[in-house]
Amino acid sequence: MVDNTLRNQIVRIRLTPQEKAQIATAAKTAGDLSLSAFMRNVALSIPVIEKQRQVVPQVNRQLYYQLGEIYRLLEAQPNRDLALVGSEVIEPLKQLLVQVRQDLLGFGDEL
Repeated sequence: MVDNTLRNQIVRIRLTPQEKAQIATAAKTAGDLSLSAFMRNVALSIPVIEKQRQVVPQVNRQLYYQLGEIYRLLEAQPNRDLALVGSEVIEPLKQLLVQVRQDLLGFGDEL
């Protein structure tokens, strides 16, 4: 089953350094959004709501780090056991790890 909510498509645009700086400032002002989240919201006419920066619980930070370690283990080839599973299982698992890590820090669906 394909996850249609996975953001894996890239749109490239060219900006001057000044334009990029202006967008970065606007993204920060709009609630410390990433450039991608800010531009996606603006391009899709999603209201950019200024929000207070969330405090990330320490347990989330620790789990974020541990999931990053698991991701790095999945990346570290060759692993005989992982080779038996195949990339059709490993790649979706890596994508899920990335999404869960983002959710732990509060960068989930609202962006």
